[in-house]
Amino acid sequence: MKASVFLLTLLLACKLHGQTVDQQRDSMLTLASKKTVDSEKVILYNRIGDLYAYSQFDEASKYYLQAFELSKKIGFTRGIIRYYSSQGEIYNMKGEYSKCLELLFQGVELAKEKKDNLRLGIMYENIGNTYALMQTVDQAADYYFKALTIFESFADTVKLANTYSDLSTIYAKLNQFDKALVYIDKAIEVIKPKADGYYVAALVNKEMILWSLGRTREAILINSEIIERAKALDDYIDW
Repeated sequence: MKASVFLLTLLLACKLHGQTVDQQRDSMLTLASKKTVDSEKVILYNRIGDLYAYSQFDEASKYYLQAFELSKKIGFTRGIIRYYSSQGEIYNMKGEYSKCLELLFQGVELAKEKKDNLRLGIMYENIGNTYALMQTVDQAADYYFKALTIFESFADTVKLANTYSDLSTIYAKLNQFDKALVYIDKAIEVIKPKADGYYVAALVNKEMILWSLGRTREAILINSEIIERAKALDDYIDW
């Protein structure tokens, strides 16, 4: 569900190629019509849904559902779980948290049944995100730690960084800024080699924590690094 950086990159890529979102959708639909492997069609329908996920909820849901129905037809487990995550995010943005959790817990059961631990971790993180939005921070932290255990076993740097950042945010909400700093530093450590948008986002979070701790000089230094990193990423992120 942490798709904002990916989505922004995708939208900018469309812009760079002179295509509007609708034109990009049409291009992917044409490509899907030529695919002979149904799982590849599922991936394209989901990508179309992603194009609309943060602007036109109904349009996004239409394509997510199309991908979901095809996934069920062909027994494509990853596609089914992707629906629970993507449509769940739509429900989160609409404030329909109980509907989101219903889908996510279905995803948990399916991931367990299929022994797909990576997607089980994704479901746990998503559940944590929803509880965080509901301001039930203790439950959010519980699920983030469940996700963290799984992501550590896969050494997935992006998912690890996201989950460390999630925990940092939770502790910041609890005004436990020292713990928040520990986890945002962990996020920065694992994502730093990529030096991408996720890394800059982690630096922004660290700066805010440092201000809250009254560590002004360090916060100013981090801010300077953020500006430099943002300039370096100018081709990819519209700062």
